[in-house]
Amino acid sequence: MQRKQLTLVIVSLLVVVLSVSLAWFTTQIIGKGKDVSVTSANLQIVFTDSDGALTETDIEPGWSATKTFTIKNDTKTEYKYNIVIKDLLNTFVTEGYLQYKITSTNNGYNMTEFKDIPKSSAPKDTILAYSVVIPNGLTQSYTIEFKYANDESIDQSDDMGKKLSGTLFITEGTEDPSLATLIKANAVNENGYRYEGTNPNNYIYMVKNGSNELWRIIGLFPDGVNGEEVIRVRKVGYEKAKYNSNNTNHWPKVTLYTTLSSIYSLTNYKNTVNYKMYLGGADDDITSYTSQDLYDMERMLNSKGTAGKTSSTSYNSTTTFTGSVGLMYPSDYGYAVLSSDCARTIEPKNYAEPAACHDNNWLYQGSSTWQWLISPHSSNASFAFSVGTMGYMNNGDGIVTLSGFFSPVMALKADVTVTGSGTQSDPYVMN
Repeated sequence: MQRKQLTLVIVSLLVVVLSVSLAWFTTQIIGKGKDVSVTSANLQIVFTDSDGALTETDIEPGWSATKTFTIKNDTKTEYKYNIVIKDLLNTFVTEGYLQYKITSTNNGYNMTEFKDIPKSSAPKDTILAYSVVIPNGLTQSYTIEFKYANDESIDQSDDMGKKLSGTLFITEGTEDPSLATLIKANAVNENGYRYEGTNPNNYIYMVKNGSNELWRIIGLFPDGVNGEEVIRVRKVGYEKAKYNSNNTNHWPKVTLYTTLSSIYSLTNYKNTVNYKMYLGGADDDITSYTSQDLYDMERMLNSKGTAGKTSSTSYNSTTTFTGSVGLMYPSDYGYAVLSSDCARTIEPKNYAEPAACHDNNWLYQGSSTWQWLISPHSSNASFAFSVGTMGYMNNGDGIVTLSGFFSPVMALKADVTVTGSGTQSDPYVMN
Protein backbone atom coordinates (compact mmCIF):
# COMPACT_ATOMS: atom_id res chain seq x y z
CA MET A 1 0.00 0.00 0.00
CA GLN A 2 1.58 3.30 -1.04
CA ARG A 3 -0.32 5.54 1.38
CA LYS A 4 0.68 4.42 4.85
CA GLN A 5 -1.89 6.60 6.62
CA LEU A 6 -4.83 5.37 4.56
CA THR A 7 -7.87 4.63 6.70
CA LEU A 8 -10.85 2.76 5.31
CA VAL A 9 -14.28 3.35 6.76
CA ILE A 10 -16.42 0.28 7.28
CA VAL A 11 -19.90 0.80 8.64
CA SER A 12 -20.70 -1.80 11.28
CA LEU A 13 -20.95 -5.25 9.79
CA LEU A 14 -23.24 -6.86 12.34
CA VAL A 15 -22.36 -10.55 12.31
CA VAL A 16 -25.04 -12.23 14.35
CA VAL A 17 -27.55 -14.98 13.75
CA LEU A 18 -30.99 -13.37 13.84
CA SER A 19 -33.50 -15.93 12.76
CA VAL A 20 -34.21 -19.47 11.71
CA SER A 21 -37.11 -19.94 9.35
CA LEU A 22 -38.71 -23.29 10.17
CA ALA A 23 -42.26 -23.89 9.10
CA TRP A 24 -42.89 -26.41 11.85
CA PHE A 25 -41.04 -24.78 14.76
CA THR A 26 -41.53 -21.63 16.80
CA THR A 27 -38.52 -19.34 16.81
CA GLN A 28 -37.45 -17.13 19.67
CA ILE A 29 -34.37 -14.98 20.17
CA ILE A 30 -32.67 -15.40 23.51
CA GLY A 31 -30.21 -12.90 24.91
CA LYS A 32 -28.56 -9.85 23.38
CA GLY A 33 -25.06 -8.46 23.21
CA LYS A 34 -23.11 -11.48 24.35
CA ASP A 35 -23.88 -15.12 23.70
CA VAL A 36 -26.76 -14.41 21.36
CA SER A 37 -28.64 -17.62 20.62
CA VAL A 38 -31.58 -18.57 18.50
CA THR A 39 -33.48 -21.64 19.58
CA SER A 40 -36.20 -23.40 17.58
CA ALA A 41 -37.43 -26.39 19.52
CA ASN A 42 -34.50 -28.80 19.26
CA LEU A 43 -32.54 -26.85 16.63
CA GLN A 44 -30.21 -24.28 18.12
CA ILE A 45 -27.88 -21.66 16.67
CA VAL A 46 -25.54 -20.07 19.18
CA PHE A 47 -23.31 -17.07 18.53
CA THR A 48 -20.20 -17.96 20.52
CA ASP A 49 -18.15 -14.77 20.14
CA SER A 50 -18.13 -12.17 22.89
CA ASP A 51 -20.10 -9.80 20.70
CA GLY A 52 -21.97 -10.01 17.44
CA ALA A 53 -20.75 -6.78 15.91
CA LEU A 54 -17.64 -5.65 14.10
CA THR A 55 -17.65 -2.28 15.76
CA GLU A 56 -14.34 -0.98 14.38
CA THR A 57 -14.99 2.16 12.34
CA ASP A 58 -11.40 2.83 11.26
CA ILE A 59 -10.12 -0.22 9.43
CA GLU A 60 -6.79 -0.12 7.66
CA PRO A 61 -5.27 -2.54 5.16
CA GLY A 62 -4.04 -5.50 7.14
CA TRP A 63 -7.16 -5.55 9.35
CA SER A 64 -8.83 -8.86 10.16
CA ALA A 65 -11.58 -10.17 12.41
CA THR A 66 -13.05 -13.57 13.27
CA LYS A 67 -16.59 -14.52 14.26
CA THR A 68 -17.81 -17.92 15.40
CA PHE A 69 -21.13 -19.67 15.94
CA THR A 70 -22.46 -23.20 16.26
CA ILE A 71 -25.47 -25.00 14.84
CA LYS A 72 -26.81 -27.98 16.76
CA ASN A 73 -29.49 -30.35 15.53
CA ASP A 74 -31.26 -32.30 18.25
CA THR A 75 -34.20 -33.23 16.04
CA LYS A 76 -34.89 -36.69 14.68
CA THR A 77 -34.15 -35.78 11.05
CA GLU A 78 -31.47 -34.00 9.06
CA TYR A 79 -31.94 -30.30 8.34
CA LYS A 80 -30.87 -28.03 5.47
CA TYR A 81 -30.04 -24.39 6.02
CA ASN A 82 -28.65 -21.39 4.17
CA ILE A 83 -26.03 -18.93 5.45
CA VAL A 84 -27.14 -15.50 4.30
CA ILE A 85 -26.07 -11.86 4.66
CA LYS A 86 -29.27 -9.90 5.00
CA ASP A 87 -29.32 -6.39 3.53
CA LEU A 88 -25.74 -6.62 2.34
CA LEU A 89 -24.31 -3.25 1.32
CA ASN A 90 -20.76 -3.32 -0.03
CA THR A 91 -19.62 -0.30 -2.05
CA PHE A 92 -15.90 -1.17 -2.00
CA VAL A 93 -14.51 -0.96 -5.53
CA THR A 94 -11.27 -2.96 -5.43
CA GLU A 95 -11.07 -6.68 -6.12
CA GLY A 96 -9.19 -9.21 -4.03
CA TYR A 97 -8.80 -7.24 -0.79
CA LEU A 98 -12.01 -7.12 1.29
CA GLN A 99 -12.64 -10.84 1.70
CA TYR A 100 -14.15 -13.57 3.84
CA LYS A 101 -13.69 -17.27 4.41
CA ILE A 102 -16.06 -19.75 6.10
CA THR A 103 -14.86 -22.98 7.68
CA SER A 104 -16.69 -25.48 9.85
CA THR A 105 -16.52 -28.84 11.58
CA ASN A 106 -18.51 -32.01 10.93
CA ASN A 107 -19.02 -31.53 7.20
CA GLY A 108 -20.64 -28.14 7.41
CA TYR A 109 -19.93 -25.53 4.73
CA ASN A 110 -16.21 -25.04 4.06
CA MET A 111 -14.32 -22.71 1.77
CA THR A 112 -10.76 -23.56 0.72
CA GLU A 113 -9.78 -19.98 -0.19
CA PHE A 114 -10.69 -16.44 0.76
CA LYS A 115 -13.05 -14.77 -1.68
CA ASP A 116 -14.35 -11.25 -2.13
CA ILE A 117 -17.41 -10.21 -0.18
CA PRO A 118 -20.06 -9.76 -2.90
CA LYS A 119 -20.52 -6.18 -4.00
CA SER A 120 -23.87 -4.47 -3.67
CA SER A 121 -24.64 -0.80 -4.24
CA ALA A 122 -28.00 -1.16 -2.50
CA PRO A 123 -28.97 -3.45 0.41
CA LYS A 124 -29.94 -6.94 -0.73
CA ASP A 125 -30.04 -10.42 0.77
CA THR A 126 -27.05 -12.45 -0.43
CA ILE A 127 -26.65 -16.19 0.05
CA LEU A 128 -23.14 -17.30 1.04
CA ALA A 129 -23.91 -21.01 1.40
CA TYR A 130 -26.98 -22.83 0.11
CA SER A 131 -28.75 -25.88 1.55
CA VAL A 132 -26.00 -26.99 3.94
CA VAL A 133 -26.92 -30.31 5.54
CA ILE A 134 -26.68 -30.99 9.28
CA PRO A 135 -27.63 -34.56 10.27
CA ASN A 136 -29.65 -35.13 13.42
CA GLY A 137 -27.67 -35.37 16.63
CA LEU A 138 -24.76 -33.29 15.26
CA THR A 139 -23.20 -29.94 16.09
CA GLN A 140 -21.36 -27.89 13.47
CA SER A 141 -19.00 -25.15 14.66
CA TYR A 142 -18.37 -22.26 12.31
CA THR A 143 -15.58 -19.72 11.97
CA ILE A 144 -15.97 -16.77 9.62
CA GLU A 145 -12.80 -14.80 8.93
CA PHE A 146 -12.92 -11.29 7.51
CA LYS A 147 -9.93 -9.34 6.27
CA TYR A 148 -8.84 -6.36 4.27
CA ALA A 149 -5.56 -7.42 2.69
CA ASN A 150 -2.62 -5.02 2.55
CA ASP A 151 -0.87 -4.64 -0.80
CA GLU A 152 2.31 -2.58 -0.73
CA SER A 153 2.50 -2.50 -4.52
CA ILE A 154 -0.64 -0.46 -5.23
CA ASP A 155 -2.58 2.53 -3.96
CA GLN A 156 -5.70 1.23 -2.22
CA SER A 157 -7.19 4.67 -1.66
CA ASP A 158 -10.07 3.95 -4.07
CA ASP A 159 -11.76 2.27 -1.11
CA MET A 160 -11.61 5.29 1.17
CA GLY A 161 -15.04 6.17 2.50
CA LYS A 162 -16.72 3.05 1.12
CA LYS A 163 -19.30 1.15 3.12
CA LEU A 164 -19.90 -2.42 4.20
CA SER A 165 -22.90 -3.41 6.29
CA GLY A 166 -25.22 -6.34 6.73
CA THR A 167 -26.49 -9.04 9.05
CA LEU A 168 -25.48 -12.68 8.96
CA PHE A 169 -28.35 -15.08 9.62
CA ILE A 170 -29.64 -18.58 8.93
CA THR A 171 -32.65 -19.51 6.82
CA GLU A 172 -34.21 -22.81 5.99
CA GLY A 173 -32.89 -24.51 2.84
CA THR A 174 -35.68 -26.83 1.79
CA GLU A 175 -35.12 -27.26 -1.94
CA ASP A 176 -32.17 -28.17 -4.10
CA PRO A 177 -30.66 -24.88 -5.26
CA SER A 178 -30.48 -23.72 -8.83
CA LEU A 179 -27.00 -23.92 -10.26
CA ALA A 180 -27.14 -20.20 -11.07
CA THR A 181 -27.78 -19.42 -7.40
CA LEU A 182 -24.81 -21.52 -6.32
CA ILE A 183 -22.55 -19.87 -8.88
CA LYS A 184 -23.53 -16.40 -7.71
CA ALA A 185 -22.80 -17.45 -4.13
CA ASN A 186 -19.42 -19.02 -4.83
CA ALA A 187 -17.93 -17.42 -7.95
CA VAL A 188 -16.36 -14.00 -8.52
CA ASN A 189 -18.33 -11.27 -10.27
CA GLU A 190 -16.02 -10.08 -13.06
CA ASN A 191 -17.82 -9.61 -16.37
CA GLY A 192 -19.98 -12.54 -15.40
CA TYR A 193 -19.79 -14.77 -12.35
CA ARG A 194 -16.58 -16.76 -12.82
CA TYR A 195 -14.79 -19.54 -10.99
CA GLU A 196 -11.24 -18.47 -10.28
CA GLY A 197 -8.17 -19.88 -8.55
CA THR A 198 -6.04 -22.98 -8.54
CA ASN A 199 -8.76 -25.59 -8.12
CA PRO A 200 -12.23 -24.15 -7.45
CA ASN A 201 -15.19 -26.35 -6.61
CA ASN A 202 -16.77 -26.14 -10.07
CA TYR A 203 -17.04 -29.79 -11.13
CA ILE A 204 -20.29 -31.00 -12.66
CA TYR A 205 -21.53 -34.17 -14.27
CA MET A 206 -22.87 -33.53 -17.76
CA VAL A 207 -25.30 -36.19 -18.90
CA LYS A 208 -24.63 -37.50 -22.41
CA ASN A 209 -27.27 -39.96 -23.60
CA GLY A 210 -27.78 -41.18 -20.04
CA SER A 211 -24.08 -41.44 -19.08
CA ASN A 212 -22.13 -39.03 -16.85
CA GLU A 213 -19.14 -37.03 -18.12
CA LEU A 214 -17.03 -34.84 -15.85
CA TRP A 215 -16.99 -31.17 -16.85
CA ARG A 216 -16.17 -27.91 -15.06
CA ILE A 217 -18.15 -24.69 -14.85
CA ILE A 218 -16.56 -21.56 -16.31
CA GLY A 219 -19.33 -19.34 -14.99
CA LEU A 220 -22.68 -17.62 -15.43
CA PHE A 221 -23.07 -15.12 -18.29
CA PRO A 222 -25.85 -13.23 -20.14
CA ASP A 223 -24.94 -15.10 -23.33
CA GLY A 224 -28.26 -16.77 -24.08
CA VAL A 225 -29.85 -16.41 -27.50
CA ASN A 226 -32.03 -13.57 -26.17
CA GLY A 227 -29.56 -12.22 -23.62
CA GLU A 228 -30.72 -14.49 -20.79
CA GLU A 229 -28.26 -16.00 -18.34
CA VAL A 230 -26.65 -19.31 -19.27
CA ILE A 231 -23.94 -21.40 -17.62
CA ARG A 232 -20.89 -22.08 -19.75
CA VAL A 233 -19.17 -25.39 -18.98
CA ARG A 234 -15.94 -26.94 -20.22
CA LYS A 235 -15.14 -30.62 -20.59
CA VAL A 236 -12.45 -32.09 -18.36
CA GLY A 237 -9.55 -33.50 -20.33
CA TYR A 238 -8.27 -32.75 -23.80
CA GLU A 239 -8.74 -33.78 -27.36
CA LYS A 240 -6.39 -32.82 -30.17
CA ALA A 241 -7.17 -31.53 -33.63
CA LYS A 242 -6.50 -28.80 -36.14
CA TYR A 243 -8.45 -25.58 -35.71
CA ASN A 244 -9.09 -25.81 -39.43
CA SER A 245 -7.80 -27.93 -42.27
CA ASN A 246 -7.70 -24.80 -44.44
CA ASN A 247 -6.06 -21.46 -43.76
CA THR A 248 -9.22 -19.71 -42.52
CA ASN A 249 -10.25 -18.71 -39.00
CA HIS A 250 -14.02 -17.98 -38.84
CA TRP A 251 -15.28 -20.35 -36.11
CA PRO A 252 -18.65 -21.38 -37.68
CA LYS A 253 -16.83 -22.44 -40.85
CA VAL A 254 -13.77 -24.27 -39.49
CA THR A 255 -13.43 -28.05 -39.50
CA LEU A 256 -13.07 -28.20 -35.71
CA TYR A 257 -16.53 -26.67 -35.24
CA THR A 258 -18.02 -28.96 -37.89
CA THR A 259 -16.67 -32.00 -36.07
CA LEU A 260 -17.65 -30.85 -32.57
CA SER A 261 -21.16 -29.72 -33.46
CA SER A 262 -22.12 -33.24 -34.54
CA ILE A 263 -21.00 -34.64 -31.16
CA TYR A 264 -21.73 -31.86 -28.65
CA SER A 265 -25.34 -31.23 -29.57
CA LEU A 266 -28.45 -30.34 -27.59
CA THR A 267 -29.85 -33.75 -28.48
CA ASN A 268 -26.94 -35.59 -26.93
CA TYR A 269 -26.48 -33.50 -23.76
CA LYS A 270 -29.16 -32.98 -21.12
CA ASN A 271 -30.20 -29.43 -20.14
CA THR A 272 -27.97 -27.76 -22.73
CA VAL A 273 -28.99 -24.72 -24.81
CA ASN A 274 -27.59 -22.84 -27.75
CA TYR A 275 -25.64 -19.76 -26.75
CA LYS A 276 -24.23 -16.67 -28.38
CA MET A 277 -20.51 -16.77 -29.16
CA TYR A 278 -18.58 -13.53 -29.61
CA LEU A 279 -15.96 -13.64 -32.33
CA GLY A 280 -14.18 -10.30 -32.16
CA GLY A 281 -10.42 -10.61 -32.64
CA ALA A 282 -7.26 -8.53 -32.89
CA ASP A 283 -3.98 -8.39 -34.74
CA ASP A 284 -0.51 -8.74 -33.22
CA ASP A 285 -0.87 -5.62 -31.06
CA ILE A 286 -2.38 -7.25 -27.94
CA THR A 287 0.62 -6.87 -25.63
CA SER A 288 -1.20 -4.18 -23.66
CA TYR A 289 -4.56 -6.01 -23.50
CA THR A 290 -5.71 -6.81 -19.97
CA SER A 291 -8.45 -9.36 -19.28
CA GLN A 292 -10.96 -6.51 -19.43
CA ASP A 293 -9.61 -5.45 -22.82
CA LEU A 294 -9.85 -9.01 -24.12
CA TYR A 295 -13.45 -9.24 -22.92
CA ASP A 296 -14.20 -6.01 -24.77
CA MET A 297 -12.34 -7.28 -27.84
CA GLU A 298 -14.41 -10.45 -28.02
CA ARG A 299 -17.66 -8.49 -27.78
CA MET A 300 -16.56 -5.47 -29.84
CA LEU A 301 -17.00 -3.07 -26.91
CA ASN A 302 -15.26 0.21 -26.01
CA SER A 303 -13.49 0.52 -29.36
CA LYS A 304 -11.81 -2.85 -28.89
CA GLY A 305 -11.98 -5.76 -31.32
CA THR A 306 -12.04 -6.32 -35.05
CA ALA A 307 -13.68 -9.01 -37.12
CA GLY A 308 -11.47 -12.00 -37.82
CA LYS A 309 -9.63 -11.99 -41.14
CA THR A 310 -11.78 -14.67 -42.74
CA SER A 311 -14.98 -13.06 -41.46
CA SER A 312 -13.98 -9.66 -42.83
CA THR A 313 -13.12 -11.00 -46.27
CA SER A 314 -15.81 -13.65 -46.75
CA TYR A 315 -18.63 -13.30 -44.17
CA ASN A 316 -19.55 -9.61 -43.96
CA SER A 317 -17.38 -9.06 -40.84
CA THR A 318 -19.74 -11.15 -38.70
CA THR A 319 -18.63 -11.21 -35.06
CA THR A 320 -21.38 -13.26 -33.37
CA PHE A 321 -22.59 -16.80 -33.84
CA THR A 322 -25.22 -18.91 -32.11
CA GLY A 323 -24.56 -22.60 -31.67
CA SER A 324 -24.22 -25.49 -29.24
CA VAL A 325 -20.45 -25.73 -28.85
CA GLY A 326 -17.42 -23.48 -28.84
CA LEU A 327 -14.10 -23.05 -27.08
CA MET A 328 -13.07 -20.86 -24.17
CA TYR A 329 -12.34 -17.17 -24.71
CA PRO A 330 -9.04 -15.39 -24.11
CA SER A 331 -10.76 -13.45 -21.30
CA ASP A 332 -11.90 -16.73 -19.69
CA TYR A 333 -8.25 -17.66 -19.32
CA GLY A 334 -7.30 -14.19 -18.11
CA TYR A 335 -9.93 -14.16 -15.36
CA ALA A 336 -9.40 -17.78 -14.21
CA VAL A 337 -6.70 -16.73 -11.72
CA LEU A 338 -7.64 -14.78 -8.60
CA SER A 339 -6.77 -11.08 -8.75
CA SER A 340 -5.00 -11.47 -5.41
CA ASP A 341 -2.56 -13.88 -7.12
CA CYS A 342 -2.27 -12.05 -10.44
CA ALA A 343 -3.21 -8.37 -10.60
CA ARG A 344 -5.73 -7.45 -13.27
CA THR A 345 -3.24 -4.93 -14.62
CA ILE A 346 -1.06 -7.83 -15.84
CA GLU A 347 -1.84 -8.72 -19.45
CA PRO A 348 -2.57 -12.41 -20.20
CA LYS A 349 0.01 -12.08 -22.97
CA ASN A 350 2.50 -11.81 -20.08
CA TYR A 351 1.15 -14.59 -17.85
CA ALA A 352 4.40 -16.55 -18.14
CA GLU A 353 5.68 -14.27 -15.36
CA PRO A 354 4.88 -13.97 -12.55
CA ALA A 355 4.39 -17.71 -12.35
CA ALA A 356 1.31 -17.38 -10.13
CA CYS A 357 -0.63 -16.00 -13.11
CA HIS A 358 -0.60 -19.44 -14.73
CA ASP A 359 0.28 -21.81 -11.88
CA ASN A 360 -2.73 -20.60 -9.87
CA ASN A 361 -5.01 -20.55 -12.92
CA TRP A 362 -7.33 -23.55 -13.18
CA LEU A 363 -7.56 -23.20 -16.98
CA TYR A 364 -3.81 -23.60 -17.41
CA GLN A 365 -3.13 -27.26 -18.12
CA GLY A 366 0.62 -27.52 -17.74
CA SER A 367 3.82 -27.07 -19.70
CA SER A 368 3.15 -29.96 -22.07
CA THR A 369 -0.25 -28.77 -23.29
CA TRP A 370 -0.89 -25.70 -25.44
CA GLN A 371 -4.55 -25.15 -26.19
CA TRP A 372 -6.82 -23.50 -28.73
CA LEU A 373 -9.02 -20.50 -27.90
CA ILE A 374 -12.00 -19.46 -30.01
CA SER A 375 -10.92 -15.94 -31.04
CA PRO A 376 -9.49 -15.22 -34.51
CA HIS A 377 -6.53 -13.15 -35.64
CA SER A 378 -7.90 -10.09 -37.41
CA SER A 379 -5.26 -9.60 -40.10
CA ASN A 380 -3.99 -13.12 -40.78
CA ALA A 381 -6.46 -15.93 -41.51
CA SER A 382 -3.83 -18.55 -40.69
CA PHE A 383 -3.89 -17.76 -36.95
CA ALA A 384 -6.23 -18.11 -33.98
CA PHE A 385 -5.66 -17.29 -30.30
CA SER A 386 -4.08 -19.91 -28.04
CA VAL A 387 -2.58 -20.49 -24.59
CA GLY A 388 1.06 -21.50 -24.78
CA THR A 389 2.87 -24.13 -22.75
CA MET A 390 4.59 -21.40 -20.69
CA GLY A 391 1.23 -20.07 -19.56
CA TYR A 392 0.83 -16.95 -21.68
CA MET A 393 -2.01 -16.18 -24.09
CA ASN A 394 -1.11 -15.25 -27.68
CA ASN A 395 -2.64 -14.82 -31.12
CA GLY A 396 0.48 -15.33 -33.21
CA ASP A 397 1.52 -18.85 -32.27
CA GLY A 398 -1.55 -20.85 -33.18
CA ILE A 399 -1.37 -21.70 -36.87
CA VAL A 400 -4.82 -23.05 -37.63
CA THR A 401 -3.56 -26.05 -39.61
CA LEU A 402 -1.50 -27.28 -36.65
CA SER A 403 -2.91 -30.00 -34.42
CA GLY A 404 -3.51 -28.51 -30.96
CA PHE A 405 -5.29 -29.41 -27.73
CA PHE A 406 -8.78 -28.17 -26.89
CA SER A 407 -11.74 -28.73 -24.58
CA PRO A 408 -15.29 -28.20 -25.88
CA VAL A 409 -17.46 -25.55 -24.22
CA MET A 410 -21.26 -25.83 -24.01
CA ALA A 411 -24.03 -23.92 -22.20
CA LEU A 412 -26.55 -25.09 -19.60
CA LYS A 413 -29.91 -23.62 -18.64
CA ALA A 414 -29.48 -21.26 -15.70
CA ASP A 415 -32.44 -22.69 -13.75
CA VAL A 416 -31.21 -26.28 -13.61
CA THR A 417 -31.16 -27.57 -10.02
CA VAL A 418 -28.40 -29.71 -8.61
CA THR A 419 -27.20 -31.78 -5.69
CA GLY A 420 -23.58 -32.25 -4.63
CA SER A 421 -20.90 -29.81 -3.49
CA GLY A 422 -18.99 -29.19 -6.73
CA THR A 423 -15.76 -30.84 -5.60
CA GLN A 424 -13.98 -33.32 -7.84
CA SER A 425 -15.05 -36.16 -5.55
CA ASP A 426 -18.60 -34.84 -5.18
CA PRO A 427 -19.50 -33.04 -8.44
CA TYR A 428 -22.75 -31.22 -8.95
CA VAL A 429 -25.39 -33.61 -10.28
CA MET A 430 -28.30 -32.20 -12.26
CA ASN A 431 -31.82 -33.18 -11.27
